[in-house]
Amino acid sequence: MAPSPTVVEELERLLALSERDTSKSLLQAELTRRKAAPLHVQRAPVQTIFTSVTRYAWDQGKKFVKIYVTLPGFDAVADDAVVLHVERTVLRLDVTGLAPPASNSRLLVSPLFGALEPEQCSWTRKPENMLLLKLRKATDGEEWGSLDDSAHRKAREKESRLESNKSKSTAELLHEMYRDADEDGKASLSKAWEEGRSKRDTRRQPD
Repeated sequence: MAPSPTVVEELERLLALSERDTSKSLLQAELTRRKAAPLHVQRAPVQTIFTSVTRYAWDQGKKFVKIYVTLPGFDAVADDAVVLHVERTVLRLDVTGLAPPASNSRLLVSPLFGALEPEQCSWTRKPENMLLLKLRKATDGEEWGSLDDSAHRKAREKESRLESNKSKSTAELLHEMYRDADEDGKASLSKAWEEGRSKRDTRRQPD
């Protein structure tokens, strides 16, 4: 199938076929306008690619959680290249314009261990390419077990295992421990099992 003619091509065809001066004048004016019009090309917005920040230090006091992030080349970056976005349980720090390869870096923690007061959170510069994030706890005195919710998850998993193990026999528990252990752990469990069995056999022997 032949491609459809463009508007300009169609106007040129009609102009060539037209015999009336009025029609020719109108067609020529429209053709001139079309040819002079700039070509608009719609481009998709460029998406900024961020490198995840995985190395940082943090500590806490009664009211604040502090995060220390070191980014090579940060001393040369302007303040407006830093965006700190804080919600109740979400932290996102974006820094653009750094030296390659991590030209754009992002620290994202979601969900956090506890809740924050977003309007009371801030950042400041420290020597040697360091940022200090100062995050206001929503609950004074709350002790964070981790920066994210991993401590909560581990506690829930432990509680779930304990609840599940209540109905299991010793043999079943040992079997699960052996299944999940590494090679050294399996060797230790096997040794303990053999020693325990030997003691049980000794106790069963008549005097």
